[in-house]
Amino acid sequence: MAYSDALQDSDGFIDMNPEAIFISEPLDGTGLPAAAMGTELLDITGIIAYQDGIFRLLPLTRPIIISNQPTTPVSAQLKGSPYDPRAGCERISILSYNVKGLGWNRRKTIQLASEIEEKFHLPHIILLQEVEVQDPQKEVAPTMNELVNLIGADYRWLSISVPEHE
Repeated sequence: MAYSDALQDSDGFIDMNPEAIFISEPLDGTGLPAAAMGTELLDITGIIAYQDGIFRLLPLTRPIIISNQPTTPVSAQLKGSPYDPRAGCERISILSYNVKGLGWNRRKTIQLASEIEEKFHLPHIILLQEVEVQDPQKEVAPTMNELVNLIGADYRWLSISVPEHE
């Protein structure tokens, strides 16, 4: 996507579709296939990079198209936040937060719950990185359950464990 394809808001700021991950040219030089919204691709192996506010996938080789039937976008018809009535029907809020060892620091858990409610106004979706526990044999469930209870909103959580050194 070129900068000329980006949207500009009323202040002239460029929005390169921040909710998207852009697929860059493959690292082996094989190029990208012609695609449009609605094109389905086989799984892609590559590197995720973040630069200038944009996430990019750098495929190892040319992605393979499974289906190339362009579609017209459909409005999500958002009805507003179940937690924050100020959200309105045109907005969804997502918080991404590196908590750097939340699992073994109760004071940090209490502080985070307060920030989620007061500073971030109960976003719809919360992504937490580094919810760790001191003992690798223990699960993060007690910490996550405590955080949800401290926030007091109807959040559900999912833990994705990544093997060490990956």
